[in-house]
Amino acid sequence: MKRLRAAWGRWVAFLGEREGAESRALARVIAGVTLAHHLFAMGTSGAADAVWVDVAHGGYRAADVEWMWLPGGATPGAIHALMAVTAVGAVLLALGLFTRVAAVIAWFGFARLCDLNWQCGGSSDELLTNGLFLGELARELALP
Repeated sequence: MKRLRAAWGRWVAFLGEREGAESRALARVIAGVTLAHHLFAMGTSGAADAVWVDVAHGGYRAADVEWMWLPGGATPGAIHALMAVTAVGAVLLALGLFTRVAAVIAWFGFARLCDLNWQCGGSSDELLTNGLFLGELARELALP
């Protein structure tokens, strides 16, 4: 019974160990750099105009634009503006500046871009948006 209690105590101590700030900072840097690179590649290759712009404005299919009514739909200008704001959030996140606000901007912008065309999102995009969302909550989820 003493061995079982000792094993249980080691298990509780292992699971109760608090994560250092360095690992969360590294995760934010990786997420920010990955997102900034992704947006840069999409913008410079022309893929963003093909997959996120509505067919009425030169894209390859109708975009789900219900939430983009204010800027006039998924036009190239609106998409590029949203990409720019999202990229700024990603760069700020990678640099460790205004991390909470930067994570919200990067998460919201990229999640909305991915929502425009269900055919262009997927596993890594979902992983990145989920990671950004959890990054916003990192301090609240940290164990005492």
